[in-house]
Amino acid sequence: MTRWVTHLLGLLAAVATFLVPPAKSFQEPNLARIVVVHLPCALMTVWWLGASAWLAFRSLRTRSPEFGEKHAVAWELSTIFSLYAITTGILFSRVQWGAWWQRDPRQESFLFVVLILVAGILIRNGLADPVRRQVASAAYTLISFPTLIFLILVYPRLPSIQRTSFHPSTTIAQGGFELSYKLALYAVFGTLLVVATVIYRARARALGLQRELELAHANLDAHRRDLTGRAVVRPVSVSEPN
Repeated sequence: MTRWVTHLLGLLAAVATFLVPPAKSFQEPNLARIVVVHLPCALMTVWWLGASAWLAFRSLRTRSPEFGEKHAVAWELSTIFSLYAITTGILFSRVQWGAWWQRDPRQESFLFVVLILVAGILIRNGLADPVRRQVASAAYTLISFPTLIFLILVYPRLPSIQRTSFHPSTTIAQGGFELSYKLALYAVFGTLLVVATVIYRARARALGLQRELELAHANLDAHRRDLTGRAVVRPVSVSEPN
């Protein structure tokens, strides 16, 4: 049922994306629809970043491997969607503003977001000990979370940044999107949320099974070493002298 619902939502999102009309105020009106993919990816970055911060707090508080695994998956999803957001943003910049990279302050600030998220994954993968990996990863998330929120939600809304940025800053707040664009945005965001939630659960379950398998192998190896170290006594037949 989940698979069919996901496919249906994906189909509706694709149809809604291609049905949005050209935006006449853009340099390439037909490609303005990139925004209905770019913006939901940016919102999903924030969504899973918030989830990862909460799970990181629970991970440090309980030291439960389960929360550590869930935190890792949420952070991975936030990183993936940030990469999608910056990629679609670069494409939008090329077709609408004439350059792949405009050195727009909001482009540059989001690049820092991507780098911080990728660094978090590298830190986690660089530690072999499971306990140290869980603690260091969760601590990194909580330390970097205020900076990430500032770069995503606060910095773009500073008056000086709004004056110099190519990005429209009041389109959403003032209802600047047409109804067709709004519906497409909702459809894409809803689809991404459902798909990402399915991936989150499957990935977290897979990490849990991997941990249990590694623990079972460790117990089996310990049991084998214990058996090898024991002295084996075998019965010896002694024949009576004639």
